Order: sequence, then C-alpha cells, then structure tokens
Amino acid sequence: MSDSKIIIFLCKEEELTRERKGYFDAFKELGYNVKCSGDVNYSKGNPIFSGDIKLIIQPEASPILPFDVFELNIPVACFQIDTNLAARQRAK
Repeated sequence: MSDSKIIIFLCKEEELTRERKGYFDAFKELGYNVKCSGDVNYSKGNPIFSGDIKLIIQPEASPILPFDVFELNIPVACFQIDTNLAARQRAK
C-alpha cells in the first residue's frame, strides 16, 4: 500500500479494541495506510511520522501523546467514546 494517505493511531496495536478497532479497520477499507505508533514521546526524528500524514488519532484508551505532536502541523483528533465517565478528567 502506498504511503500517500496515512493515518496514525497513537497507541500500541493491542490497544485497538471495540470501537477503536472498528475505526482502524474502516480507515483501511477507505484506502488509508493506517499505522500504530506504539510508545513514543517525540514525533521529530521518528520514522512513523514521515510521509503524507492526513490525521493523527489519540484513541482515548492510550495515554500516549508525543510532546511535540502539535508542531507537526497535522490535524490531531481524540476519541471520547464513553463521555459520561470522568468528564472533567477527559476535558483536561
């Protein structure tokens, strides 16, 4: 698959459960090259953050968020699936 349309999930692959796995699979079906970043603290110099990245997703289950992710100038989204639980903590 081409690296021309990349979506990165900020988590380990084994953290993709239920809804997260569904989104991961749906993006693949749409033709995106979907990757999991694993444990990363910084995006600069990490090869997973190279190529034509269209979206970075923080899938709620994982606390992983590279310190410099917003310096990449790439849209970042976060899943909030069970929003009735710990709403104040999620807002932070």
